[in-house]
Amino acid sequence: MTLPGCAPVRTWLALFVLVVISIPAQSAQRAALVIGNASYAHAPALANPLNDAADVGAALERLDFSVTRLDNVDYAELRRGLLEFTREASASEVAVVFYAGHGIEVDGRNFLVPVDARLATDETVEFESVPLDLVQQAVRGASGLRLVILDACRENPFAMSMQRAGATRSIGRGLARIEPSGDTLVAYAAREGTVASDGQGRNSPYSEALLAYLEEPGLELGLMFRKVRDAVLAASGGRQEPFVYGSLSSRGVYLAAAPGRTEPALSQRVTTADQSVSARVEAERELLFWESIRDSEHPAAIQLYLDRYPGGTFAALARLRLEHLEDAATSPTQQQSTVTLQVLRARVPPGQPYVRGLFKGADGRRYEGGYGGNSEASGGTITWAEGDRYAGRFSRGEMHGHGTYTWAAGGRYEGKFAAGNVHGRGTYTSPDGRAMTCDWRDNTNVSGTCEFH
Repeated sequence: MTLPGCAPVRTWLALFVLVVISIPAQSAQRAALVIGNASYAHAPALANPLNDAADVGAALERLDFSVTRLDNVDYAELRRGLLEFTREASASEVAVVFYAGHGIEVDGRNFLVPVDARLATDETVEFESVPLDLVQQAVRGASGLRLVILDACRENPFAMSMQRAGATRSIGRGLARIEPSGDTLVAYAAREGTVASDGQGRNSPYSEALLAYLEEPGLELGLMFRKVRDAVLAASGGRQEPFVYGSLSSRGVYLAAAPGRTEPALSQRVTTADQSVSARVEAERELLFWESIRDSEHPAAIQLYLDRYPGGTFAALARLRLEHLEDAATSPTQQQSTVTLQVLRARVPPGQPYVRGLFKGADGRRYEGGYGGNSEASGGTITWAEGDRYAGRFSRGEMHGHGTYTWAAGGRYEGKFAAGNVHGRGTYTSPDGRAMTCDWRDNTNVSGTCEFH
């Protein structure tokens, strides 16, 4: 079927760079814990985390880090690994934790998911997963840079089956925003509330971009993460935006020194900083300007950036944004605010004989899943002959509760259903990738003010 066709500004680098002090590239006091979780016992296996962890670990070793590798670790192994790394980080100037695997957010708290986690209910998350707070605690003893990198913002595979203990507990999409303290940075593969792609190659798009810049000589850490962000945004067509939380002082941080560079005395560093401060201040001004207008809905604001910085760091992204806004202004479908979703009623007749949770309807429907009393369908997947598909909860044979409906012709709705209809909070993604999150009633967004983004 054819249907018409989200971020506070935050700058974590200081505007005025007065002194550049780099962490020595040849320091022996560099420790890294690299974790890759892919083979989950109660969720589908992930294709990339082991490759991502292996490649990032090798890159950090080339940067003179003492690297500890953990692959496919269960709850006990993950906590023990963090405890042991805490001691190593406390004796180091730089401490880094890289994690690739599943991470989830419940009630505003983030957790890393070990490979043996069942997560049958939202109440078991704290007992079967490791809170991100504990990961930050593991690097806190480092005397200089403390860095946590999470390629863990994937779709939550446990959300569909997880039982809710109370209506007040929320299960988020992706990871929640955090506020690290001190010289601590936490880098997400996708900003809060959004999910990251696994990609089709050896590495995820985020890890691939990270590996492209991690060993670049003379690249300051803050600029490195901005380059990673731009690369992932470009590769995903703007759908995935990495984000870094936390703040650093005005000291420059370099994981890889420039060729032939030796670390000067402090007085010499001050002189070098004085010589380059003008260029650095201008770069920070450009960053501040871009951060202030990048999400603007007004083409004139984006054009103002291009007029001021025609060859700037974000010029390519600005032109893409400007084209999008201009297309939206001339597209009648972009302005339409009310959307009605035509959903086939997915009734699975109760009281029918079933074999191993399988029902085949005369009209070509196929249901696979679980059943409650009296052969009542309680949760599973139903597929129609024409290719539409629903996966989620049922009540009295109807789609009811949380689920995902995918149209064969393109488009997807994920959220609440009631009595076979889209009803409640949910997100509709059109075939062209635009999404709207609204409150729905009987397949139509309630307020009439939700728009595609």
